[in-house]
Amino acid sequence: MRKIGILSIVTSLVLLTQGCATRNISQINQVDRTVDMVKVRGVNENVGNYSINVPTTSKISDTVDKIAQQLFATLKTKKKIGSVAITSFVDLRQLNKTTHFGRVLGESMFNELYKRGIDVMDFRGQKALSINADGEFFLSRDVRKLHSPIENSYVLVGTYTKIAEGVLINTRIIDNKNGRVIASSRVVFHSNNCKLFEDCPKPKPEPVIKVRTIDITTDGCSTVKCPCNAPVGNCDN
Repeated sequence: MRKIGILSIVTSLVLLTQGCATRNISQINQVDRTVDMVKVRGVNENVGNYSINVPTTSKISDTVDKIAQQLFATLKTKKKIGSVAITSFVDLRQLNKTTHFGRVLGESMFNELYKRGIDVMDFRGQKALSINADGEFFLSRDVRKLHSPIENSYVLVGTYTKIAEGVLINTRIIDNKNGRVIASSRVVFHSNNCKLFEDCPKPKPEPVIKVRTIDITTDGCSTVKCPCNAPVGNCDN
């Protein structure tokens, strides 16, 4: 009986320790999630003012990883989707304009989707390889060198815009047949690198200093004897 009692006490202590450890781990994870989120405030014409928690990052690699995670978490279809064409992320204020930031995000999504089992396609492939003194090339943005049309099922699109909390990035996978959104994500990116967004302030031009000039005139004399007491223009030659 004494042995059974001791064993019961030891078992209780082990379970209590495990429970405390589990709660501590849960609390740590919760803190990590809290630190990794930011409240984004906005206005919706249907609901008025709103505030939502959005994941926040400060590295491109973390940003594309969180985008991919959210896309898979919100994917509305369980079946394997068709090939996804990936486009450059664009400035929300001008949907036909992008920057180095938008191109890097779009390029990085190829790997993030591919390693998660999605069929991705790059429609920038030329009809032939191009070779010149700089190297060998296959990708191009010259539409005259590309295949058209291309077989495609879905398109990944993304927008970004600067807000008070950072740079808000919205991403969607759209069904090319009907425009239906089948997955979406929202991430806030923090960076002060103006070169990344191609919006560095232009250097102020050097001030123009006006050069002072002096007019050259004559007093009418043309010899070394001048000036003389004679009236101007009447010096002795």
